[in-house]
Amino acid sequence: MDNIKSYSIKKTTLIIAISIIFSLLLFDFLFGQRNQKVKEFVIDKETEFVKEQIGRKEIICDVKISLSDCLNENFKNNILLLGNSQLNGINQKKNNDKLTSYYLINKFKQTNTNIITFALPNASITEFLILYEYLNSKIKIDKLIISLVFDDLREGSIRPDISTLFDDLDFKNKFKKSEHRKKIIKKATKHNDVIKKHKSEDSIQEIVEKKINYFLNDCCNYESKKKIATNRIYHNLYLLRNYIFKINPSSERKIIPSFYQDNIESLKEIIKFSKKNSINLYFYIAPIRNDIKLPYNINEYNNFLDYSKKVSDANNVNFKSFEKIIPNNLWGTKPGTSVDRKVEVDFMHFQGPAHKILSTNIYNFLKTNDF
Repeated sequence: MDNIKSYSIKKTTLIIAISIIFSLLLFDFLFGQRNQKVKEFVIDKETEFVKEQIGRKEIICDVKISLSDCLNENFKNNILLLGNSQLNGINQKKNNDKLTSYYLINKFKQTNTNIITFALPNASITEFLILYEYLNSKIKIDKLIISLVFDDLREGSIRPDISTLFDDLDFKNKFKKSEHRKKIIKKATKHNDVIKKHKSEDSIQEIVEKKINYFLNDCCNYESKKKIATNRIYHNLYLLRNYIFKINPSSERKIIPSFYQDNIESLKEIIKFSKKNSINLYFYIAPIRNDIKLPYNINEYNNFLDYSKKVSDANNVNFKSFEKIIPNNLWGTKPGTSVDRKVEVDFMHFQGPAHKILSTNIYNFLKTNDF
């Protein structure tokens, strides 16, 4: 049995290696399209990453490109909003569509409040922890809002843009206060130690996901002008993975226990840090489609919801569920998640008007809870 599993792993790894080489051979071709915008590639042709400014300020901040503009010290209050691609992706975008944070910035304009938004595709709570504490070391954060997405607790890697924050040795030394934090630093600075190892009890899918994540972190630490190619390589690798394992929008995505637990520990660290620094904390369950079967183990998903509520209540964290605030007709579609590219429903990204709905709910959430 072990020999069969070993053979299967080697076969799968070979397929991945071939696909990686093929993707990298396309690298020069992709760079030939230098005038194309990142938003055209990052998610898919149905959902665009939107990059907009109000004045000089980027609506969605970037660790490397726009950080100094986002950390403006001339505001009375600084609200940090952390989420995944839902916050900067618009499905079936029309000319006048705006992002959630665009509306929030305008809603808070009269109160001298700075809205600082980071939207990290496939974000992990651990990445939020690093980014949050780093930003607070540069500017005083008054309120932190985190969009909690069950799917993101399956993420275990730390992207290069976040890892490089530990190049700031003063921040790095302040960060490592616990064994969990030391483990994070080690993972952020030594991806190679992890990519070559996997637990014997991991499923093949889990091994493949780990290898793809860590390969991309190791190989693809490109400068900002190379993000188009990086994202396309990332996207194509996952298309191939989905094809091999017949993964589609309704396929059940089980948690990866080690990644899930690491993210839960990071959530606890966020709570501790917020308490210690008197930063008001807000958790909300991100909107998700409710007209289709979710691609989760329902027991695992319900446990996530229960835990999020309980840990919030136990620590006086403001908590709200926005699961069902978006009408069914405002969710979108996307090209298939496999190489056959059949159109599928998108359970994570919604259309422009839904961003206005989400912004109103976030605004009322803040206003109701001690703003």
